Amino acid sequence: MEWLFIIFFISVYFFGWNRTIDWIKSFFNSTVKSAKVLNDSGLDTKKIKEHFKEEFYSLGQLELRCVPAKFPVTDGEPFDGYQVQVRGIVNNLANSIDACAVLSLVDYTDGKYEPVITNLDFLQEKNSSAFQRIIPIGNLNQQVGYTKWINLERVIPDVVYSKYSGNRHLKVIVRFIPNTPEQINMINLGLHKDESILCAFAETDLKVKLKEKGYEESREEQIRARALMVMFAVYLANIDGNLDAKEGKTIQKWIAKQVDIAYENLQDKLKKALNDALKESYKLAQNDKLSVSSLIKEFKGLTSYATNLSLMEFLIDIIGADSKVTKEEMKALNAIAEALDIDQAQVKSMSEKSFLNMKSDLKTSSSIESILGIDDSWTKEEIIKHLNKEFAKWNGRIQALENEDEKNKAQQMLDAIAKARKKYGK
Repeated sequence: MEWLFIIFFISVYFFGWNRTIDWIKSFFNSTVKSAKVLNDSGLDTKKIKEHFKEEFYSLGQLELRCVPAKFPVTDGEPFDGYQVQVRGIVNNLANSIDACAVLSLVDYTDGKYEPVITNLDFLQEKNSSAFQRIIPIGNLNQQVGYTKWINLERVIPDVVYSKYSGNRHLKVIVRFIPNTPEQINMINLGLHKDESILCAFAETDLKVKLKEKGYEESREEQIRARALMVMFAVYLANIDGNLDAKEGKTIQKWIAKQVDIAYENLQDKLKKALNDALKESYKLAQNDKLSVSSLIKEFKGLTSYATNLSLMEFLIDIIGADSKVTKEEMKALNAIAEALDIDQAQVKSMSEKSFLNMKSDLKTSSSIESILGIDDSWTKEEIIKHLNKEFAKWNGRIQALENEDEKNKAQQMLDAIAKARKKYGK
């Protein structure tokens, strides 16, 4: 006991009375806090260990976990999925670096890494259809990280598919790497090359049930589904009786990408099927014989929700290709979405995202009602209520946007709302 008094007097002599007393208080507070953890945990050993890990966690190597969550869609049914969270050191390099986090999925059900695919362009790797999300992080000093769990990204099983459907054992992989095209492109089909520069790396297991038919189960069906997507695009582009050159170019660009990201042994077959579909549908459209109801019926028999969303993404790109949104185009798009059981709120959300990414401004010939999602059947009061809601949303969004082009697009939307308010007497 005497040595405690000796330490106390030495501390007072060198550091002063107040600082010594503060240290003693800090020690007792942490002891009480730890005792509370033990008390709250009861006799559950697992819970005690977890609490201790949280209380005394110091910055360690990168860790990763997936927490079940529901992700809301404006005015629509939420998606079931997983919130991907990380903590720990995110830069183990000896220097600071401009970094990004890359989220990948692979299937490990058979004990080897197999690609996890998605049909949604914005969820794909640049050079393949494998799932990938890139999260810009900014400058990272060496040995920095997160001491608490932070939300990084989300995973929604309904929009991905693997080798086979059903119960699958996935690996969720997060890499912090230099934010350069060269390093990002070194990740292919969910796996990185040996020469990749890794600031930090972590993976975890995720057991899911995939609804989408696997790519080994339905190669022929997938080729036919993409051919039908081309025919849908021609139908929508020709809705006004004229296929615009920019719309045609958008379709050809989409075909080229689908062929480019396909497996080599399927590329020739897929290319022929898509080009044949383009020629056939254009000929039918010219003779007013392209039946959208027939397309919907066949498409529904081949696809699931993820592919349906991919079709919507493609068709929205077609509508925006000439920077003109017409009432007829939006009416046709919504009719197709409804027939495929796609939530209208989801279509609206995708349309807005496409609008912000548009390279040119909307033409004045665009329908205000089409842009703002106003239904012909609504009363004046319903329209005003909708406009107020849209104004609040876009006014809040313009404050958060940093990209000048996106800000200009958001301002265009606010201008359209102002015109509509004037039109409907607000």
